[in-house]
Amino acid sequence: ACDILRAGANGVGGITPTMKVAARAESFGMDCEVHGNGAASLAVVGAIRNCRWYERGLLHPFLDYDEPAAYLNSIVDPMDDQGFVHLSQ
Repeated sequence: ACDILRAGANGVGGITPTMKVAARAESFGMDCEVHGNGAASLAVVGAIRNCRWYERGLLHPFLDYDEPAAYLNSIVDPMDDQGFVHLSQ
């Protein structure tokens, strides 16, 4: 038995398959934790009702995630002082 399902757009083939997994979880009264960070995961989190957490990510234990990597202009999911990541409406 399980209480929560975990799926991520980066691992199951994109946004649509992740939405299908989340819908299946919801049909059984379960939450779906969206695994992995980034724009695709944020899109899924914003579109489903049965998600309580967003996995913001960890690049490396010795790297600060709030500073974008050299190949990025900015981070996709900045976090506010209270620990929230806000989605555009």
